[in-house]
Amino acid sequence: MTLSASIIYSLFLFFGMFSFAGATLLFIQFKNNKQAYVSSWIIGSILIGLATLLLALKSVLPEFISYKFSNGLNIAAYIYFYYTCHSLLGRQIQFKWLASKALIALVIFVALLLFSVKSFGAQSQPAIVAVGGLIFNFYTGLLTFQFYKRSHIQLSFALGVIFILTALVWGTRLLLILFYGLGFALEGGPINIITFTFLLLLGLAKYMSFVGLVTSIESSKKEELIVENHAMKLELAHKKAEQSESQLLASLNALAKARDNETGNHIIRTQNYVKVLALRLRSDGRYSDRLSDQAIDLLVRPSRLRRGLCL
Repeated sequence: MTLSASIIYSLFLFFGMFSFAGATLLFIQFKNNKQAYVSSWIIGSILIGLATLLLALKSVLPEFISYKFSNGLNIAAYIYFYYTCHSLLGRQIQFKWLASKALIALVIFVALLLFSVKSFGAQSQPAIVAVGGLIFNFYTGLLTFQFYKRSHIQLSFALGVIFILTALVWGTRLLLILFYGLGFALEGGPINIITFTFLLLLGLAKYMSFVGLVTSIESSKKEELIVENHAMKLELAHKKAEQSESQLLASLNALAKARDNETGNHIIRTQNYVKVLALRLRSDGRYSDRLSDQAIDLLVRPSRLRRGLCL
């Protein structure tokens, strides 16, 4: 194995281990509140980690496993990342259905690689792999930008940029394969080192951006719950205050009736007069902007209280 091939082998091995570690950390960090997009990203990370490790073990594994099957796993991982963004957009995903779709994509891609070998030779495979990386990263980036337009979370914009940049790197590899004869990654060469170093760095940035994005989403949800809880407490306190006031007024009215039944009835009549007058003013268009139902209710209550306090 040449020096450049050894460097690429090390890159693959590192990224495979990093993907497994990243999936584990995500699982631990959000184990109590795993959303569908977190679970989907975890599965995608495990698949791409396994695919990268199989590629790194090309020298000891059959070619079908180390190249065709591993790149099929890459496509399956792309499916999970793509539907992660669907989940971020609020769309429901069924994991059994998603697993079936990822499996179908894997089988189709492996079959496509086998077909390309028979029809165009083994050197056509890197081009097929580059096309897959280009297409899936590009459309996943577009979905991420849709989420950014809806949420305005800066990290989602950064994640979308990273997906698009990843697609551009795969597009660059495709052009180099088609027009300059760039070969398999583990054949080595400076161009392979450069492109896969960029893909490694973008993969790391993609993971970090996603973790930051999920953390931002969870923090926003916690803030919303705190605000909602505070609003509910205020509303409950307001209702208790209104209930206490009503009970106090009822007690004053009862005392007035106990002293003099006519005085108690007069309190009630005064209350009704105030309400009728307020409703009439509103129907005539006077002070209609001020005489809401709540404002009228506030006028009616003190009319009872003022009379009760004069006793």
